[in-house]
Amino acid sequence: PKWAVAYKFPAEEKEAKLLSVDWTVGRTGVVTPTANLTPVQLAGTTVSRATLHNVDYIAEKDIRKDDTVIVYKAGD
Repeated sequence: PKWAVAYKFPAEEKEAKLLSVDWTVGRTGVVTPTANLTPVQLAGTTVSRATLHNVDYIAEKDIRKDDTVIVYKAGD
């Protein structure tokens, strides 16, 4: 409805250390990297894995083992 308002708040963020990257191949042949992180508490859950989207994303951000990364839960 036109009168409805949706309030969106910034996502909670935490720092974590990148321990390693797992590479998986989907049924269509797409390779997806997944980060293994030191566990952090976010939005009432423990997060220890996160997607890195694709190889280009890793290269663009220059992500390497033992880097400190900022983790947040999208859509929360």
